[in-house]
Amino acid sequence: MGQRNSRLRKRGSRSKSSSREIEKPNIHIDVPVGEPWALLFSDCLEEWRQYADTYGFNDYPYRCTDIADGCDRDQVCLKKARALLHQKTQLIEIQRCRRGPSLVSYADHWDVRLRLAECYQINQIIAAMRGQLVLVILYLWQTLQYQASFLLIDTSTDEIVSYFESPKANMSIIECKISPDGSRVAVLFYSKKDMQSPFQYNLYIFSADTGQVVCVVDCNNQVRPYITFDPRYGSSHVAIVNYSNEESGHTNSLVIYDLDAGQVVSTSHVTLSLICGIGYFCANFSRDGNYLVLQKITENMNRGYCYTDSYVFDAYSLKLLKHIYAHLQPLSTVCDSNYAPTFSRCSSRMCMLSEEGSSLPRLCISVYQLPDPMGLQQKCRRAIVRSLKTMADVDALPLPTKLKRFLKFIPQAP
Repeated sequence: MGQRNSRLRKRGSRSKSSSREIEKPNIHIDVPVGEPWALLFSDCLEEWRQYADTYGFNDYPYRCTDIADGCDRDQVCLKKARALLHQKTQLIEIQRCRRGPSLVSYADHWDVRLRLAECYQINQIIAAMRGQLVLVILYLWQTLQYQASFLLIDTSTDEIVSYFESPKANMSIIECKISPDGSRVAVLFYSKKDMQSPFQYNLYIFSADTGQVVCVVDCNNQVRPYITFDPRYGSSHVAIVNYSNEESGHTNSLVIYDLDAGQVVSTSHVTLSLICGIGYFCANFSRDGNYLVLQKITENMNRGYCYTDSYVFDAYSLKLLKHIYAHLQPLSTVCDSNYAPTFSRCSSRMCMLSEEGSSLPRLCISVYQLPDPMGLQQKCRRAIVRSLKTMADVDALPLPTKLKRFLKFIPQAP
């Protein structure tokens, strides 16, 4: 171990260029690896602070304190961002938490200027956000008709990446998401195909570069679906909760759907009554994409608390691996940072929050050991990241940019 650490120090001392020298990476002594799904830590938030770094986590697992652009919990800031329209100067201002405003000009985009000339308004609430990409909605209510247009904006360059519109009028926008690699935009609509057909939830996948529709998935006509993108390299998979299809025999199922192939590749065999029903759902992949965590959050208004059932699945086969039940603080559903799981820097541990105690409830942290990955590349990544103090120390390694992004769990398009 000492020889390995010394080799890392020597490599980290090399300079990236003649004009800029990179600091040596800080070697991190990690805690021993436990058995799969072992409970490594369980205590109150105050005690967690002194052990968080030891287990590879930030100080607060539920509060964003990282000002870097590569924050893996950037979605938490959705409620802390807004879009403002300045028509006189033909600018759209994006205000984001922890960052300065971005001014994006639409003077060269005739389609945007045309919609604004037709009295379209800008929705100040950001529809979706992923890294530097922000999705903004322009809308128009007129004679009982609702029209919507979408702007995908890159705040790093202050440019409009693409523009696209709802396929037809009167399509209610339920949820929008940007894929981890930034190549796709998913919009979940609720609408009717015609006057005779019932309302249905349809998932439209748009190309982030061109704004063209690349895939349409008919999800459900009774229960709202929930979706999340697979973050693995070059993956075209999405997890869909409450997926129904009469031809394939799916009814409110949890499935992995391949957008390129246009078909379901994995289906969960967990009894639907366990994971479906009245409540709020949250689905998240682990940082390495090996696990899918599905959470059902239910509010008990009479007693004033929430509780969650967290189901951990293997992301390949959707085999149920772990079920975790926990109480939550009241009104926890206002933000997913109050209940969504977090993963350690090397993605070898999972952290969950709960509220314990009846007379004097307190917020507690539970850390679980995840099984070792099967792939050699993922095993190497876990070993390297586990040996470093912070993810910023990856930049000090003499590796190509693509490998550094892989070590940082930054999704990349093939």
